[in-house]
Amino acid sequence: MNEPFGMMSGEVAKKKIMRHSAAYKLPLSALDIVVVDDSKQMQTIIRSVLLAMRVARVRTFDTAEKALQAMLTEPPNLIITDWRMEPVTGYQLLRSIRHRQMAPLCFVPVLMITAHTTRPLVEKALKAGAHHVLAKPLAPNALHQRIEWIARDERKFCLDPGQDFFVIDGVAAALAVQNERRQALDNARLHHARSLGGESKTYRAKSVAPNKTTQTPAEEPLVLEERKSSRGMGDLVKPASGAFRAAAAIRAETDAALKAAAEKPKAPQAKGEGGKPTGGKPSGNRPQGSAGPVRRSPSR
Repeated sequence: MNEPFGMMSGEVAKKKIMRHSAAYKLPLSALDIVVVDDSKQMQTIIRSVLLAMRVARVRTFDTAEKALQAMLTEPPNLIITDWRMEPVTGYQLLRSIRHRQMAPLCFVPVLMITAHTTRPLVEKALKAGAHHVLAKPLAPNALHQRIEWIARDERKFCLDPGQDFFVIDGVAAALAVQNERRQALDNARLHHARSLGGESKTYRAKSVAPNKTTQTPAEEPLVLEERKSSRGMGDLVKPASGAFRAAAAIRAETDAALKAAAEKPKAPQAKGEGGKPTGGKPSGNRPQGSAGPVRRSPSR
């Protein structure tokens, strides 16, 4: 079935191939794992975690080119690769080994690690044939669980319709269903947000019916305006335009009347003998010889 260097014959390629991964039903002690990461520190961390699991073999590589050359000679059971590397990225490495001409390397499961686990990145990796995506920094327990899960994964590889690349069976359909549900939920949220945050509504308080002929400023209702940002209740209450102008006119007339009364000169008071005013409150010190009544002190 397999030609030298893992090349697949044309007759076999034409058939619908359904095959488990190279790590299916293998114990941890039998796994040959390849680690591809351009960070020496990350290589050391992953190697120490894998050796603590007592796997059979761990090989580390700085670049995807070196790893690909070694894996063509000795295909591993599992590949752990970083997403962002130079000059060949982890995604490009994944697409290279998933080509049907790379058998048996195309059936090796891939565990992608990245520091940016966004939804588009995860979907892109899964559609390209990755079994799982782990976020950095790696937790030893999470890595252990993912490797055991990959060894138990019963999904098979199949050729992508119309393509020469192997993908995991059922992944595209599952992602399509998830995207459809997510789109329906987003549409519902958008509709709900538009219904609440649409054009500003105007509410009018209940008041007594105004007179048919005239309407005083006090009878005009208040307009409650819904604003997007408000610092307090004072921003929500605004008098109607007619009442506002009438109240301003009344205040202006009142101020003018008070000002005129303050500027009006006082009438002169009548003066008696000696030029002293006759009216008014008497002073506290009465002059001697005055004809006024004498106040006697009470007897003891």
